[in-house]
Amino acid sequence: MSTTIRSLLAIAGLGFATFVAAVTALAAKFWLLDLATFAWQYVVVTGIVLTLASVLMKSRWATAASLIGLLISMYPYVSARTAAKTEWCELRVVTANLFIENTSPPDRFLDFVRREQPDILVLQETPDTWQDPIRGLAMFGYESTREIMAYDRVKVFSKLPITSEGPVSDTTIGTDFHKRPIRLQLGGWSRPLVLYAIHPETPRSMDQWRERNIHLATMAKVASQDAISSDVIVAGDWNTPSTSPFFNEALAKGGLADAGSGNPFVTSRFSLKLYPFLLLGSTIDHVAVSGSLAVSDRRTGPMYGSNHLPVIVDVGRGKTSAVASPPVPRPGCGLQPGAGV
Repeated sequence: MSTTIRSLLAIAGLGFATFVAAVTALAAKFWLLDLATFAWQYVVVTGIVLTLASVLMKSRWATAASLIGLLISMYPYVSARTAAKTEWCELRVVTANLFIENTSPPDRFLDFVRREQPDILVLQETPDTWQDPIRGLAMFGYESTREIMAYDRVKVFSKLPITSEGPVSDTTIGTDFHKRPIRLQLGGWSRPLVLYAIHPETPRSMDQWRERNIHLATMAKVASQDAISSDVIVAGDWNTPSTSPFFNEALAKGGLADAGSGNPFVTSRFSLKLYPFLLLGSTIDHVAVSGSLAVSDRRTGPMYGSNHLPVIVDVGRGKTSAVASPPVPRPGCGLQPGAGV
């Protein structure tokens, strides 16, 4: 019986190693393989279970195959482009997908915003009825256009002045996508500050996958140009896990780094049907910053009726910034509201 179990474990370990190697090597070329990265934390768990079982059964071949697969599965995490750390917070950014089918009143979300006091609030799938309650908080002096369908329901509230805004595209990459990155120039910061609010297509089909990838490539190209003379922040529902090759490619080409959580099992998007029995999901809500900026903290917030959790990121100036950082760490973020426009 034990011999049979060892043989099965060896086959399972070899199959696991082959699968993770194929995804790691080919996900950038094949849609279905890239979809596997959305559940990559569960792939890692599978590798851990297989490795432990093989060790307990004293099967050398199964242990070797499972361990190789487990090590390969960890590659997307160890190779991630993560933002530099700083001890102080100078700017708090919150991104949240409100979920267009959200039937809950905005009260819990409003309480969350009051408590966190973000300087920049980036929203996706913004319901029409949520704009006025958020505006009524009287926390934000500035907001992007109230014609939210112009930006496919992407909405930004800011305590920093919004001096310009609009969707961007690049004909050299492709124009066959309708969800465009939104570029906003912000004032009131020590350097020019550019915010990209993004919500590309969800890759449920091959065409949507290609559209998402064009969206990310476009954002990366224009962000890299901005990063030459400006601080850049990219926030939103990327519809791309940090384990996807397209995520790291967008960071690399954009001169960006992920705020990161340091925990591969953190989830920001989950199934409402299975909650609260099982928190199955993926991390697709991200904040990334240019090399001139650093991150002091990244965490998720509470539920508010959406199938996404909000992501809170505290940003400060990096060591390479042309402006010296404050000598004393600030205890928290949250600029005072500016005059509205």
